[in-house]
Amino acid sequence: MAASKYKRSMKTNVNSKLVMALNSLRKENTYLKKTLTELSQQHAEHSKQVERCLTLVSRRLDSLEEPGKKEVNPCYGMNMRMKPGGGAPALEENKQWLEYDQQREACVRGMMSRMLWLENQLNKANQARSQQHNEDYSDEDGASCPQANCRRRMQINYDTIDNLMDELINIRDHVKAIYDRLFSLEDSGENEHKELPQTEREDHHQSEDEEQQLSEDTKDLQSRLDKERRRSYTFELQANVLQRFILNRHHADQEKIENLKRQIKIMSQDLQDEKKDCSYLRKQVLKLLKMRCETKDSVASQSKEDVQDSDEYEERHSPPQHSRDRLRSSSNSSSCHNESILHCPNCHAVYPSNLYRELMNHLETCMD
Repeated sequence: MAASKYKRSMKTNVNSKLVMALNSLRKENTYLKKTLTELSQQHAEHSKQVERCLTLVSRRLDSLEEPGKKEVNPCYGMNMRMKPGGGAPALEENKQWLEYDQQREACVRGMMSRMLWLENQLNKANQARSQQHNEDYSDEDGASCPQANCRRRMQINYDTIDNLMDELINIRDHVKAIYDRLFSLEDSGENEHKELPQTEREDHHQSEDEEQQLSEDTKDLQSRLDKERRRSYTFELQANVLQRFILNRHHADQEKIENLKRQIKIMSQDLQDEKKDCSYLRKQVLKLLKMRCETKDSVASQSKEDVQDSDEYEERHSPPQHSRDRLRSSSNSSSCHNESILHCPNCHAVYPSNLYRELMNHLETCMD
């Protein structure tokens, strides 16, 4: 019984120790993961800072190369002499250099403090690793299998940390080399900047003839420029005159077009009136033709009645032959006379058939 209780107590103690070891290993693993992420972030920031330093160095080199170009240019001395207020650009340039130096010092300080902090963090991680390693070896043999897996994981993490440390050392060396190169370039640039005034003075004494030539060239160019300005002014005047002429011509054409439109409207109205008159006259002519047909029918019927009456009268009285011939001739002449006569429907005026045009004119005046 005592042996079984002792075994149980030993198992519980071993299990509790294993649980504690696993918890400590998990905590250390999380801590190492955090340190890895922080190291990666710091590496990215460090690379950004290095890029900024490189851009600043390139700008500084460009600014140092610009005075060399000015030294080669023969117009540089003349421009310096023509501009008496040249102290303001120099002050602005000095301010820019001071700002650049301040930014560089701040960048260097930040990088150095960051590197020291990383070294401290790595030292702490190494110390914690050694302590945990010693504690793991002091545990009992029953917890060897899970601890071996945890140790493998820890070893992998330690290897990554060592690699990052080596990379950080390489970056530090690279940054130091960059700063050494930057300081050397600054020194050379300052020396060149100091030597520039002397060379400019020598060039100024030697380039009087060139300045005279340049002044003559500038005068010629100024005269050409004046001529070109005059020509452009004359061209502008001609263009304005042409524009005004074109505008006036356009307005005149617009007025002509409007007048033509008005005339077209008037002609269209007259044409419509003429069409209406023609239609009205056609109606009147049709009416007259109908009336003529009616009068013809009435005259024919009347002539038939007269012929019948005359026949009856002849039968009754039987006149001689020569009287019959006279009656026939008179009846024929009266019928022909009735057929050749036209009447106005409004005022009943009488017109012969050969004067139908006068009857048409009379109808226009009478109907109006």
